[in-house]
Amino acid sequence: MDQVVSEQVSVRTTAAPSVAIGFDIGHSAVKLAWLGEHGTPLSLLFRSCVRPAFAISNEETAQRARAETVVCNGQMYFFGETAAIQSEPGGANGLIADWVESVEYRVLVSAATAQLESAGVRVGDALVVCGLPTSQFGRHGTKLAALMREVTGAREVQVKPQPMGAYQYVRLTDRGGASGQIRPGENWGVIDIGRYSTDFMAMMGTSWVERAADSCGGFRLVAGHLKTLLVERGLDVDDDDCDTAAFEGTVRQFGRTVDVSAEAREAVRRATTEITDVALRVLGPFSKKLDGVLVAGGAAGVFIEGIRAIFPHARDVQHGRIAIAEGFRRLGAGILRARQLP
Repeated sequence: MDQVVSEQVSVRTTAAPSVAIGFDIGHSAVKLAWLGEHGTPLSLLFRSCVRPAFAISNEETAQRARAETVVCNGQMYFFGETAAIQSEPGGANGLIADWVESVEYRVLVSAATAQLESAGVRVGDALVVCGLPTSQFGRHGTKLAALMREVTGAREVQVKPQPMGAYQYVRLTDRGGASGQIRPGENWGVIDIGRYSTDFMAMMGTSWVERAADSCGGFRLVAGHLKTLLVERGLDVDDDDCDTAAFEGTVRQFGRTVDVSAEAREAVRRATTEITDVALRVLGPFSKKLDGVLVAGGAAGVFIEGIRAIFPHARDVQHGRIAIAEGFRRLGAGILRARQLP
């Protein structure tokens, strides 16, 4: 694994930020969190799909596409549902380790910024908090901070390991104060299960545990196993088919619905074994000292029972898919709040 040299990378201007925004640029979806005009927590989610834009002949479709088109490096790109619809079927987006260095990632940050500004958020006045998989943090943290600062125009950017968002979501309130759900001196583990990676961390009191910072495959493990099983069965499936089938237990084949629930259960079993093997290696040595293990991310519900089999004090994080972005926003709010104290 790449060395995790710190739990934070930061870049800032001399001007003080006045608002906090949480960014979670995931491999399946972009999640954003901020406070609305009346102090209400708000969020936005769109698919992490990007493709170069082109002229669409149907005016109704073209009108919808204009809301999901952004200019990046002088070129126009579709993002979100428009990009997914107008792309080749089954095309996976961003499933590479160096994704943050890709043009697709930059487009998604540009798209997220545009969406926030359309919602009336002052991104240029913000402290932006975002994350990276724990195994990529050491190599890409500084690069991502600079990229986010450049593209968003935010006054300050802080980059954290991805599971830190789930931890802060539980630890802090909407306003960035202590929630009481994690008490001073308690020890907590976090398992954040996304599409590309599963990320692990442990906090012993206020101390980040270096040996517990690691990553392995995420929900893509299920889809990969399922694709192998379905191809062996003679079905014609792509990555998107398998992502959906892993949750729904069916695939569409030439106008008919095929039950693949048995294969989906087997794929989940295989992926669960892989993830729990790493969880035992990384968090196992600390498990008896942990007051709990938070399980977050869009795929948390798929694996929670398997994780509870090895960590009986594991608990799923509510609103698991948006929890990382909202946790980063709460952390940002807490940072701004602390700076205002005398």
